[in-house]
Amino acid sequence: MTDFGEPVESLTDAVAFTDPIDTVFDINEQMLRRVSRIRYVLTYAFWAGVIALLLATLMAILWVLLVGPDPSVLAVLGLIIVLSIVAAWFAYQERPFLDEYQILAGAVHRAKDWLPRSRVPQGDSPLNRFVAYLEAHDDRFGYFYTKEPEYLQRDVLLKGKSKQQHHFDAFFEPSSFPWDKIEESVRVFIREVDEVDSSAIEDMKEAVEDVLSATGRPRWVSKPCGTRVVLIQTQSDQFDDDVIEEANERRISYTRNIGGTPTDWSLPVELVAENGDSYNFGTTYFG
Repeated sequence: MTDFGEPVESLTDAVAFTDPIDTVFDINEQMLRRVSRIRYVLTYAFWAGVIALLLATLMAILWVLLVGPDPSVLAVLGLIIVLSIVAAWFAYQERPFLDEYQILAGAVHRAKDWLPRSRVPQGDSPLNRFVAYLEAHDDRFGYFYTKEPEYLQRDVLLKGKSKQQHHFDAFFEPSSFPWDKIEESVRVFIREVDEVDSSAIEDMKEAVEDVLSATGRPRWVSKPCGTRVVLIQTQSDQFDDDVIEEANERRISYTRNIGGTPTDWSLPVELVAENGDSYNFGTTYFG
């Protein structure tokens, strides 16, 4: 038995000397890896259940037609059919939960190495420099942009549900397929403005919501799709407090596809300005 006066090596002692924020990030990374494996297992379970259901049903029909009804054989095939239905149903029901968890955990993962004063990359314009920043800091953008830079359209007009044309300095929408290594794709809307004010935020919000209402899912979507909306301020490196508050409160609402289920989602307009060789972020969004 250990006396109270002696030091005790335990999990509690170990955690006591650990940065709690780092602990949260480490646990999130571990859970993210485990959930990814669980998703693959459930995907295989779903398709295995569907295939087993079809084969067992076909065998039962052929057995009855060619051999005749045999209660023992039909009972075994019936059991296989029931188990196949249960496996496919269970996998189908759990998929949206895991998709949502991975989306939230992915946002925490992107926040792990984020710096409030991130360095401005090399580039010949604020837009090109921010694209390079996105490529390095958002795994969803970087994965698809590296594969196909053509997914990024510049100086583009997009038609909204209202049939109105909305101008964006850049718009990014990738194609997503089941074999892509990354979990989800992302849309990005970017505008450059001299100085961000209330009207710039409101115009961006209305334009993006109008376009997203018309666009719906990204083309060839097979995975969840997030959205980022960015205003790059070019004539000043600071933001008024009222502007930051409005960007956080007047959130953009849209429908996001999570596990095949339409889900209400919202996000702030991100405010970005260059302050020398580092970024000044009025608002940020990792989701």
